[in-house]
Amino acid sequence: MEPGRGAKPSLGVIKDLMLFDPVSVIFAEEEPAAEKRELDRDHNVPCVDTEFSEIEPGKIHAREFVSTDSKLRDMEVGLKKTERAEKIHQAMLKDISEYLIRNGIRPYESGSIDLLYSSSGRLNVFEIKSANVDNILSQSSKGAFQLACYLNELSRDYHNLSARLVLHQTHSPQLQNYAVDALLRLGVEVLFYDPVKAWPNRIKGLPL
Repeated sequence: MEPGRGAKPSLGVIKDLMLFDPVSVIFAEEEPAAEKRELDRDHNVPCVDTEFSEIEPGKIHAREFVSTDSKLRDMEVGLKKTERAEKIHQAMLKDISEYLIRNGIRPYESGSIDLLYSSSGRLNVFEIKSANVDNILSQSSKGAFQLACYLNELSRDYHNLSARLVLHQTHSPQLQNYAVDALLRLGVEVLFYDPVKAWPNRIKGLPL
């Protein structure tokens, strides 16, 4: 029998209709079990290593990344890119450290922080990034956040901190200028490492 005018639809009909109601779907509450799983997750705050050791340039070596399955070609390509970036990064760190030592400055590093040294009454903190035209913007944003985390932790025990991001020179002055302008709005100073140039012009603005 069809329901008469004014009769209420059954609960089953209401549930079926709700499946086709996009508003109900968008604003539907999560199941209690899903909420509980979310609360039970362990959201650890990143830990910044502030145990520093003096850098010995002769002991700086690039890490090698090896795929466990040679059939995974995409992974192999990714690992080669990562390995190349690591070699460039370590070469930059070694070169900068040697230059600082020649100028009577002791460079330090930790498990988190690439480079730290004291000069002119300030503690200089550096994040060093290899970069190219494909990743300079992502490297810039990543480096800026890392520096913010370092300063947040170091400010507990140190004063007169100064942070800088060192990026490898790319073949796109336009992208570099864009990155510099954007990072300056965040208060992040950017220095570019150009291996073609001789010191001290290899990194213009490096404090001594």
